[in-house]
Amino acid sequence: IEFHPHYLKMWNNKWYAYGYSKDDNFDPYTLPVDLLIEKVVFKNTKFIESKINYHSEDNSTFFDDIIGVTNDLSKPVEKIILKITNKDRYLRIKHKPLHASCEFYDDKFLITMHVKVNNELINSLMTHIDEIAIVSPLKLRSNLIKKINNLDSSYKTN
Repeated sequence: IEFHPHYLKMWNNKWYAYGYSKDDNFDPYTLPVDLLIEKVVFKNTKFIESKINYHSEDNSTFFDDIIGVTNDLSKPVEKIILKITNKDRYLRIKHKPLHASCEFYDDKFLITMHVKVNNELINSLMTHIDEIAIVSPLKLRSNLIKKINNLDSSYKTN
């Protein structure tokens, strides 16, 4: 791919480069910087600047509305409501929130946050799936239920 890098971010002990790729429809194109990159060739072409402001003057960032690195600009921010079924799990999540927007309701073990639904959010929820329930949005709840129901087929052997 021809890649014009604009921003570098570390998440989960891995580096990701954000930039423009004329070969892809995603803007920005997110490229994991790891051992899978076989060869880097520098081209003498005109650099394509970013249309995205990763850090605004009001201290907001491109990453404020997401967990992780995947920010689909066409997706809306949604209110996520989680019901935690175990007090210890609730306290662990409260001690290390999933996102800066998390609000905690100690009397009901509820957590709300305002983020875009992406793979990193789903993976974060799956790490706690045995002791949480997604109250809303219902589409996210249905997607996680589908993943849980498909788990059985992943473990079947011939």
